[in-house]
Amino acid sequence: MKHRGPDAPVGYVSYKDNQLGHNRLKIIDLNNRSNQPLKSKNKKYDIIFNGEIYNYKELAKKYKLK
Repeated sequence: MKHRGPDAPVGYVSYKDNQLGHNRLKIIDLNNRSNQPLKSKNKKYDIIFNGEIYNYKELAKKYKLK
């Protein structure tokens, strides 16, 4: 998987018989806080996302995010 995204270490989530992996190619958000998997504040949930959110500026403004 390393050739798919050389910008961050490979992230994975393993739970019982399920495993998800992710390799990151930084394009817009270059901050390491966006390395995956992303964890919820209570550390109960993990998310791995493949794609791009094109209206991220509008959403940040709407939800008053930094």
